[in-house]
Amino acid sequence: MRTGRILLIVFLLLVLVTICVVMGLQLFRVREVVVEGCSQRDPLLVAELAQVDYDESIFKLRLSQIRDNINQSPYFEVEEIGYILPDKLRIQVHERAERAVIQFAGSLIIMDEEGYILEVRQSLGDSTVPVVTGLEVSSFQVGEQVESEDPKQLSALQVILTTLLDQEATHLISEIDVAEVSDLCMITTNGFLVELGNFENMDEKIRWLRGTLPVLISEGYVSGTLNLSTGKNATFQGEGEPLQLDLEEPESSQTQESSDLEEEPGVEEAPQSAPEETQEDAQATQTPQTGDEE
Repeated sequence: MRTGRILLIVFLLLVLVTICVVMGLQLFRVREVVVEGCSQRDPLLVAELAQVDYDESIFKLRLSQIRDNINQSPYFEVEEIGYILPDKLRIQVHERAERAVIQFAGSLIIMDEEGYILEVRQSLGDSTVPVVTGLEVSSFQVGEQVESEDPKQLSALQVILTTLLDQEATHLISEIDVAEVSDLCMITTNGFLVELGNFENMDEKIRWLRGTLPVLISEGYVSGTLNLSTGKNATFQGEGEPLQLDLEEPESSQTQESSDLEEEPGVEEAPQSAPEETQEDAQATQTPQTGDEE
């Protein structure tokens, strides 16, 4: 009698375990792929590249293979992959976007701000990214960084593109010339030549670019050279005109300096009478705004 009771308990336990296993297999099957990190391309593209078997148990997925499948696309790089229990696979990607184009050997090399090649085309189509000139390309392969005979050229290009992107100013530029890393220059979409000098202090130089362009346009200039090589000021020379427009330090910096001076105890600013300004002087000392107005 006692033996029969024990056998019954064992049988019931086996049935219970079997039910739990069957339910578990159903519960932990992949039902959804959650993709994060896409801003320009459809996340469904990443889910398709992953090639996930939705009938498979989530714990049987080969995550390394899924990562490799996605990384085959030059537009995506997997940063993190894991589970959202009980039935979701989460994939975090770094999305590469078109930031510049290089004309080389009769083709157009499309790349991101880090120099990774996304595509090789015969025409730009609707793309409006800046054209890179002067880069001495030694080799290139889709999905890899472009290689230059002068590595400093690529470094300079990366700094320029990254800074333009960070300050949302890429749309202002139509061409970037990196032939001379100590004498870099750009051409704006409205035709101004911009002299950058070397690629140091690029953050400040692009701020000056964003601040001075609206001033020049509002004054009616349609061409000329904007020199930002120092990173501390901006000088403009209009073509065919003797007038040189020297733009002072941005107002935000001056305001901060004045504020610091007022807060320092025992220091007072002596009032000064402002000299009379001629019309030419007034034009020569206009101060650009360094806000986000583009």
